Amino acid sequence: MKEAVERAYRGDGPTLVEAKTYRPVPHSSDDDDRSYRPREEVERWKGQDPLLRFQQYLISEGIITPTQLQEYDAQARAEVDRAQAEAENAPAPAPHDALADVYAPLED
Repeated sequence: MKEAVERAYRGDGPTLVEAKTYRPVPHSSDDDDRSYRPREEVERWKGQDPLLRFQQYLISEGIITPTQLQEYDAQARAEVDRAQAEAENAPAPAPHDALADVYAPLED
């Protein structure tokens, strides 16, 4: 990450950072993940959640307070809710737009 941040600050463009972790919740409300992974595995990973561990680190180091964390969480949830409402109320795109920005332009 340090290298990626330095690259960005230099104006050398973006960097793809792959951060592998575990998805502790099903894909959707229609997905019964119990059919393909045991409950014990899910519970074990919930205790290893990197986001929760990082939150605890920030609190323990005095970098952020639990109250600030709750405020940031509320702000993020409100932003996601606004974006969802905007998307749900947006007009449907034209069918030909489904392929826009998916493929690079063909070179002649």
